[in-house]
Amino acid sequence: MIFNGTLTLITQVKPEAVEPLAALLRQLDQEMRTQEAHPFDGLEAIHFAHWSILEHRYLLFGADLCLEGAPPGKKARLQACVEQFVATLAKPRNADCAATFDTLYSHCVDYPGPLQSHPGKVTDYLRLNAVDYTARHVDFAYRVAPVRGIREIMKLRSAVEQHLDTPSLGSRPEQLEPRQVHETLRGKLEKLLSGELSDVRWERDLAAAQFEAASIRLGYLVPGFLLGLVVNALERLRKKEHTREYPEVSDRTRREIEARQQPVQNSMILITAIPESWFARKKQRFFLKLINLRLQRNVVGLNDIRTIHFARWLTFERNGQRRLIFMVAYDESWDAYIDSFIDNDDVSRFLKAIWSPTKGFPQGIPFVEPFKEWIRSVQSPTLAWYSAYRHGKTRLHADTSVGISVTDLHEALQLRRVLTRPSLHGLGNTLARHMLKTFLEQGRFPFQKKLMSVGESSYLVLAVLLSRLGQGLTDYRRRLHVALGKKAERGTLGVASQPALVAQEASRP
Repeated sequence: MIFNGTLTLITQVKPEAVEPLAALLRQLDQEMRTQEAHPFDGLEAIHFAHWSILEHRYLLFGADLCLEGAPPGKKARLQACVEQFVATLAKPRNADCAATFDTLYSHCVDYPGPLQSHPGKVTDYLRLNAVDYTARHVDFAYRVAPVRGIREIMKLRSAVEQHLDTPSLGSRPEQLEPRQVHETLRGKLEKLLSGELSDVRWERDLAAAQFEAASIRLGYLVPGFLLGLVVNALERLRKKEHTREYPEVSDRTRREIEARQQPVQNSMILITAIPESWFARKKQRFFLKLINLRLQRNVVGLNDIRTIHFARWLTFERNGQRRLIFMVAYDESWDAYIDSFIDNDDVSRFLKAIWSPTKGFPQGIPFVEPFKEWIRSVQSPTLAWYSAYRHGKTRLHADTSVGISVTDLHEALQLRRVLTRPSLHGLGNTLARHMLKTFLEQGRFPFQKKLMSVGESSYLVLAVLLSRLGQGLTDYRRRLHVALGKKAERGTLGVASQPALVAQEASRP
């Protein structure tokens, strides 16, 4: 089962090493942007990674990982995340990546590397400096597909589009019959479809992700309704005075933010002070925990915002200072991304509930421009940014500025869902035929809802629970059969003692 690891490391930098480390990160960023290969090339454990230097003294590393296994409990998952990350870098084939990691962290206080020589010591060091998230968003597509799987479905989509653009088809795509197109594509792309894309793990991970989303969808119904009332009440009670003061943002910061913008897969890091009052801190943490639960319901995008790949909020405390850190991998321009939050009333209310107690957060009217200036004022420059889909030999496009958007990703998942079916004939494939027909006519699949309906969620959860119950009864009968067989072989199964012995044997795992 896919384990989406959210790893954040915050380590103290040696005072004299801050500027050299910043220069080294910028050099690494440039290498990843422009060169064919780089130290992290082919590292299948990482989707995205951010590096920054906080308050001129801490190295911040945030990675969105794809690992195996999911131990219970958040603390155990964080520990497993660190251990598997180090184990991945410790493999001989990742020696260049480990060496780069050592070079970066040699600028930090008490780093015990090199990693490949002392993986145990490095693991202990990173455990001490790992910070768990309070809330996070992982787009549904990444809960279903690992790094290599996403590359494969994007290859599939490119191959399909190339076929449909071929002049030899004789007809425009919208004029083609879906079942015929399906048969043709399955024959033409047989090698691609019979490999990674047909692995049983796809269906297993998809079923697990759907069950989790459906369960939380049902469990959140009542709390979500009550929470909505609270958030709406707080919004009405908020004083909407005229905003007179705008945060000061240097021209250098503005230029640095603009210089990094690409059409898709951008990085943003925000650092804000946590409120000083006990009540404000508790309120902020309460909303973050509820948001963490709320975001797990989505099966596409974050509410109606379909531009976010990964996001996390975490609290960081050192030397008596508390900070709230927000890190996100997003699509579109900086302004368009911020506008999408402002324009969505539901999301906007929750953002205000989280950040409104923060010093400098605009409380009045107008809100949009002051809010953008506040974002710029608390944004920490991303010094290095890695995407498994934009950088290095394994990137999906020759142009490193081009990646995959969240929308592209879900379109490719839908395409895989249709083309891995053996046939589109029969009543049971009506929906799949409609999906492919829409794709041929409009170049995209039917619009997906952000949440499963209550009916869909109930049906899915009930079906899974009944399946597990049936499996449990089957296992129980199997143990009974084995227990009876063992006793019969020994010749010790008396009539009077039979029920007790059978029950005793069957209860053993």
